[in-house]
Amino acid sequence: MKNYSTRNLLLTSLAALFFVMLGSNFAAWAESQSYGCYKLSGRVTDSANNPIKGVRVEVWEKKDNGYISATSTNGKGEFSFAHDPCGPLFLEVTAPVKTQLASAIVENIPGTEARNILISMKHGYLVEGRVTSRDGKPVKGILLKAFATGHAFKSSERVHGGGAVETTKNGYYKMVLTPGEKTFVLLNKNLSEYASYSSHTATITHDQMVLDFQIPYVGELTK
Repeated sequence: MKNYSTRNLLLTSLAALFFVMLGSNFAAWAESQSYGCYKLSGRVTDSANNPIKGVRVEVWEKKDNGYISATSTNGKGEFSFAHDPCGPLFLEVTAPVKTQLASAIVENIPGTEARNILISMKHGYLVEGRVTSRDGKPVKGILLKAFATGHAFKSSERVHGGGAVETTKNGYYKMVLTPGEKTFVLLNKNLSEYASYSSHTATITHDQMVLDFQIPYVGELTK
C-alpha cells in the first residue's frame, strides 16, 4: 500500500509537471502567434528633428490593402509593431491637427524582415469643410482621401502630399495638407443612396482653407 501511494504520487507530480510545461509552451506559442515575429519600428520627428508625441501610425499590407494595426508615438516620437510574415507594407502617419504637420505615407516596406524607419514630417496648411448631398444634407461616415495630383511622378509628393479623414455627423472634416494641387476622393461604403466613389480637385494655397464637397446620389454623374 505504501509503495502504491508513492508511485501514484510520483505519477501525479510528473503529470502536473507535464501540463505546466505544456501550458508554458502553449502560452509562448500563443504570444508568438498574437504578436508576430517581425518588428517594424521607427521614430517620427518634425523638420527640425524634434520628436513628436501622439502621432497616429497605422500599418497596412499593400497586397490587399489589409489593415494590420495602429499605435501612437511615445514621448520620444517612437513607435513599434510586431507582425506575422506578409507582403509589402505601408505606413500612414498622421500628427494631431494642432501641430499643423501634414500626413505622410511610407511605402514598400518589406513584410518579411525587421525594419527601423525615420519619418520627418512637413509643415502644412489646415483644410476643413463639409461633405453634403446635392440638396445640402450633411453626410456622415464618408472617407475623404487627399493626395497630390502628381504623386505618381514625384516621390516627395507621394510621401507628404496627402491624407485621409472620415466625416463626422454634420459632414465636417479637418485635415492638414502640404500646398499644391490635390485630388480629393470621396469613398462611401455604408450609405446605399449615395455613389460609392467620386473625385474632385482643388489647389491648396493658404492656411485655414475651406473646401466643401458634394457627394452624388447613386446614378448621378460625377464632376
